[in-house]
Amino acid sequence: MRKCISLFLVILLIGISTLLYALDKAGNFESQEERDRYIADTLKKMAMEMSSQMPMMMDTETRADFVLALGKTINFRMTLINVNSTDVNAEEFNKTIWSNVNDIACKNKATRTLIDAGVNYVYIYYGKNGRMITRVALDKYKCNSNHSLENPTTHKTTK
Repeated sequence: MRKCISLFLVILLIGISTLLYALDKAGNFESQEERDRYIADTLKKMAMEMSSQMPMMMDTETRADFVLALGKTINFRMTLINVNSTDVNAEEFNKTIWSNVNDIACKNKATRTLIDAGVNYVYIYYGKNGRMITRVALDKYKCNSNHSLENPTTHKTTK
């Protein structure tokens, strides 16, 4: 699972080099709106490029189905190909995903720069039956929060 998220971040980091260059401290934008529009447009292009290479197996259990950028939020849809959503302990799975995403994204300089600029990461996991298992969202507040691992914001399926 950690390998799956790491691979996604590597792919994302390759695509954001121009974005990071534009987000320097000197400010290359005339307004916050212009900066936000640039970020949203760049995320959309990156998501389209990544999605064009999917579906893609991330490991033996996880398939990346597509990436979708909406404004300054980038959504990753993942499917656990060997289990139904009802066979997964959503709470435990949630903790594992949250810990991995938080550790990788919040501590990585490139992704942290985007998070600090207002980019949100959303990971949505589905079972092989097509039903959602969990949704984990990561934003600036959660990266800055000391209690984020104990209280992740998620949506879980009901059995």
